[in-house]
Amino acid sequence: MKKIVLVIALVITLFSAKTALGLIYPDSWYDARSWTWEYNAPATSTYNCLAYALDITSTWVWPWGSTHPTSSQVDAYLAYLGYTGYNWGYPIQPQIISYGTSSAVTHFSKVPPGASGYCIAKWGDLERFKHYSWDPYYTSFYGAPVKTYQ
Repeated sequence: MKKIVLVIALVITLFSAKTALGLIYPDSWYDARSWTWEYNAPATSTYNCLAYALDITSTWVWPWGSTHPTSSQVDAYLAYLGYTGYNWGYPIQPQIISYGTSSAVTHFSKVPPGASGYCIAKWGDLERFKHYSWDPYYTSFYGAPVKTYQ
């Protein structure tokens, strides 16, 4: 009897627990938002996309409250931190890429030093992903790249 209870408990745990390396949603959910993604780190609400792009994983960083900043507001904030903004397509090796529109930036990704054509991004309180493009999102999700920062 004890063995049966133990087996049942293990089966319930196995099928109801989210593993540290598991995805929150099925692959199809992520596929509908990005055409190129690879799992990089587990979901957490401790930090977000901008924090990760700034090499911060201990706190959420979004100085604009609950609104989406304009590209000019992002420029000012990142300039204060020492970054220079360039229009999308300017031939540089960026460190940070902003996404959305010039009137509403919705997301950021980080381009690691020496990265050739890929970026890494934290999706809000979801997982962190490696994208094999600097323009990996469908426009209905985070939007197109707006600017790059170095």
